[in-house]
Amino acid sequence: MVRKLLGTIVCGILLQSAAFQTFAQNAKVDSIRNQGQILFSGGDFAKALPYSEKLLELFPSDGKYLYQTGVCLLKQTRQTDRAYALLMRASQMDVPVQVYYYLGVACRLLYRFDEAIDYFRR
Repeated sequence: MVRKLLGTIVCGILLQSAAFQTFAQNAKVDSIRNQGQILFSGGDFAKALPYSEKLLELFPSDGKYLYQTGVCLLKQTRQTDRAYALLMRASQMDVPVQVYYYLGVACRLLYRFDEAIDYFRR
């Protein structure tokens, strides 16, 4: 009887701990998402990049984070190939139409001028 009661108490504590941990993780992700969005919207791409990369790590198939990370990389680093790859993936999803402008910029930097012209026309 005591064993059963102890088992129930331990299970209850473990479940509460897991629920609290999940809540804390969600709050942390929300904080990263909010701060990253504020910086990205404000044009501070250098500071937004770590937030965008973290969100992309957590949500690798989310078009919004593919787009944001690609734009940040394009604007703040020399990782044009990576920015191009992310923006290409993002362009297949529901993202802002500006993705084509940034693809054009990436193609221009990669000396793919005909492809850049096509993206700029979109």
